[in-house]
Amino acid sequence: MSSEVKVAAAVIRQESPAALYFHCMMHCLNLCVSQSSKVASIRNCVDLVRELIGFFSFSAPRNHMLQQSIEEIQGDSQRLKKLCDTRFTEKHSSMLTILKLLPALQLAFQHFSTSTTESRETR
Repeated sequence: MSSEVKVAAAVIRQESPAALYFHCMMHCLNLCVSQSSKVASIRNCVDLVRELIGFFSFSAPRNHMLQQSIEEIQGDSQRLKKLCDTRFTEKHSSMLTILKLLPALQLAFQHFSTSTTESRETR
């Protein structure tokens, strides 16, 4: 189905010559978004979010501190969502979660910067 002349689309065209070929709109959107990563500011933003998610995901104490900050500010429990490289909708969902959790992220970072129990690398 990747082009008009291949596999499913070709079989359909043989059966019904009047049938029109339309590329999947979500695939087109994913291609457009992937092309946008050539813009430096967008690429830098996505890289920063990826590093932010990794910072909390790869350390249980950091993740615990983030969860405490989220509960303190929002009163519920949420988690950061990993960025998907291939699906725009999942990447969009992850970015929205980051925006929603921004105050809790800021509180967690403030705790790290003033804590004496955190490692020097974390501070």
